[in-house]
Amino acid sequence: VSIQSIFADSESFYVLTNSGPLNLRDKPETGKVIEKIPKGEKVISLPPGKEEIPYTWVKVKTEKNKIGYVSREFLSKLAPETLDK
Repeated sequence: VSIQSIFADSESFYVLTNSGPLNLRDKPETGKVIEKIPKGEKVISLPPGKEEIPYTWVKVKTEKNKIGYVSREFLSKLAPETLDK
């Protein structure tokens, strides 16, 4: 299974950062930060629609129903507490 197919459908992922929250941006890469998502919070991946999104970014919806973009390197199918063991 490729990374692209994993993120193609709406699925739940956990925010997994080394320190601090993950920035949710209004557009990929240089977009304005619209929310800070804490480590361990779940987000739902959304299909990109017609817009072009760089491969390293994912369109998501947060638990607070905000929609924006995050870097895919900070998303995990595993909860952070399971990785710390």
